[in-house]
Amino acid sequence: MIARVWTCRTPLRKADAFEAHLRATGVAEADKTPGSAGVTVLRRDRGGVTHFVMISYWESYDAIRAFAGEDMDRAWLHGDDSLFDLDPDLFVTHHEVVRTA
Repeated sequence: MIARVWTCRTPLRKADAFEAHLRATGVAEADKTPGSAGVTVLRRDRGGVTHFVMISYWESYDAIRAFAGEDMDRAWLHGDDSLFDLDPDLFVTHHEVVRTA
């Protein structure tokens, strides 16, 4: 299994709306892509800024390419993300999952 990790930041005042948007876009798209093995979203509110980490799990790199395209290291961003004053990482990291609890 492969974990695809993406992070972003948004002002705290827009965090709840962005969280709902993330679930409706990135999470929903990942969930419906063949080869998806689930998604975890982490949230941390600190100092007026909210940090999000989205970790999607995949059966193969081919499944990731079906979701993200050939340049799978580039973040998959949604056109409406700008409504949330998002500070997104433009690249993701991929990690082989060696153990889960």
